[in-house]
Amino acid sequence: MALRDWKARHLLGVWSAYWVTLLVAVTVPAARVVAPLLRDPLSHGRVSMSYGNGALAFTASRAGAEVWTGSVSLLAAALWIALPPLALWAVWLARRPRRAATEPSRDTRENELPWVAEHAPGAHPPTTIQVPRAEEGHAPPTDARR
Repeated sequence: MALRDWKARHLLGVWSAYWVTLLVAVTVPAARVVAPLLRDPLSHGRVSMSYGNGALAFTASRAGAEVWTGSVSLLAAALWIALPPLALWAVWLARRPRRAATEPSRDTRENELPWVAEHAPGAHPPTTIQVPRAEEGHAPPTDARR
């Protein structure tokens, strides 16, 4: 399916898939190190998360020695979370067909349907009344009050 044919639900689905993939890519390396620490009752492991100097830091240690460490700045995390979905949204928005191309304009509709122009807001009532002409052999209606 072409990007220009996507609906909003397709875009939300791709965003969700991206965020799940990002979450898995970030947590799997840490989970591989932390899981053995949690499973072994005799191990003296420690897992911590801290925030300082505009960055999140994650540390896993066993018996006082660091086994795994990772950190990310808040700006980098925000860009990883928001920038790819926003870029995809901008491309999707640029590739969508314009409403003017898919729906006729008001002027076009008025030309196709004359009664729209007569009943449009702000339309002025006709100033003259046209009386239908009598057909041949028929007399026009007369006023009984004469």
